[in-house]
Amino acid sequence: MFALDRQTPTPLVNQICDGIVAQIEQQQLHPGSRLPSVRSLADRLGVSSFTVASAYDRLSGLGLINARRGSGYYVAPPLAVPVQPVELAPMPSGHPGVAFLRNSLNTQRYRLPVSCGFLPPAWLEDAIPSSVSGRLMRNALIQGAPSPIAGSDTLRERLAYRLREQGLQADAGRVLVTNGVTHGFFLLCQTLLGPEDYVVVEDPSYFLLQLRQSNSPLSGRLLTVPRRHDGPDLQALEQLCQQYRPKLLLTQTLAHNPIGGHTSMAVAHRLLVLAERYGFYLAEDDIFGDLASSERFYLSQLAAPQHGAVAAGGISERVFYLSSFSKILSPALRIGLILTPAAWMQPLLERKVASVMACSLIDETVVQYVLEAGRFQRHVERVRERVREARSKASRGLDRLGFTVEQDGRDGLFLWAKVPEGVVVPALLEQAQRDEIFLASGEVFSLQPGSGQYLRLNVSYCHRPEFLQWLGRQLRG
Repeated sequence: MFALDRQTPTPLVNQICDGIVAQIEQQQLHPGSRLPSVRSLADRLGVSSFTVASAYDRLSGLGLINARRGSGYYVAPPLAVPVQPVELAPMPSGHPGVAFLRNSLNTQRYRLPVSCGFLPPAWLEDAIPSSVSGRLMRNALIQGAPSPIAGSDTLRERLAYRLREQGLQADAGRVLVTNGVTHGFFLLCQTLLGPEDYVVVEDPSYFLLQLRQSNSPLSGRLLTVPRRHDGPDLQALEQLCQQYRPKLLLTQTLAHNPIGGHTSMAVAHRLLVLAERYGFYLAEDDIFGDLASSERFYLSQLAAPQHGAVAAGGISERVFYLSSFSKILSPALRIGLILTPAAWMQPLLERKVASVMACSLIDETVVQYVLEAGRFQRHVERVRERVREARSKASRGLDRLGFTVEQDGRDGLFLWAKVPEGVVVPALLEQAQRDEIFLASGEVFSLQPGSGQYLRLNVSYCHRPEFLQWLGRQLRG
């Protein structure tokens, strides 16, 4: 029989599970073998019957042992057929973004997901301590009720407080909790846009990728405006406004995805002027703003009435702020928010009820804990510094390989890297797929000519020596 180590931080339940699994793997316990009773094993190990019962329950859930009523626990037979990974249906031709979206959510199959949109798990493990995660889930589960439709009142108060710390004018009554930024964006589109209305997105842009999907109801009313290093091309935007009178523009002020960089103060002010002049709404996507290392500001901040002034019908009524915690805390947490003008809170609530009813109370409880425990800002600062260092290393490594990476004040998680002359990008992507590397070309994010000669690279992965060495081998042929 195995022994337990009471000096290690590993819980006793885990040690019992590990001990039984080891005996099965070493064939000390064979399929069909009867395990000691709960009380017998508890006496041998000097633990409570509850501890052993918990370990047996966990092993049963994993399919390693079977419980037979009135008889006890037995080692389960091995699976006759190994579990096979689920294969997705063939992807429609002509839509490279569909393939990207599918693969970007299955990065576990890649050893180097260098074009994904998430941070490495090791960079996030300090945000939510394992010692409290179980308690938080249990507290949420035993409440016996879903989260309120707008999100829990306590979380919305805490989110509003954080937004005020960032310089935005926010109160809980204008904060709507969503299942991430993508959910929030589509809620806005469904609420603001009529059948004949147009929506403008930046090119390159992640949301251009979202809307180009063949099944998107907005794909036929999509307009694009070129994204420059300091924000959207305002001259091109005004021409679109004069011709189409769009209803909504989606933009990223900070740490743009995929080209990096921030909207300048001058462009931001002029953008607000255009919105008021032509009557369109602005959705400000701030999902990567926490990773921006430079001084920051927001369209929502600039649009707010100053010194308590009332601006009903003014530009402050046309700006929506969206953010999320899935990037900076964990992709498993599908919690985002919209800071909305007060007049739009009720219509957005109605749309949310019609789509998902409410968000996960477990996810909301975890986010609330991180914000209230004072851990969030320290975690953000550590991740931001790692991103800055990785960006510098990746830029230097790509430069040595002949890539062109714009560095004019750009910042954030992504590099928009132009491949050297003569590189056949489709062949490079095919080889990456064979070598279990997730790599995406710029044409996934852009309709502009020549975008296929760019790669979107996540600095938290592409700075690694194994990727730069692989890339060098491909370029040498």
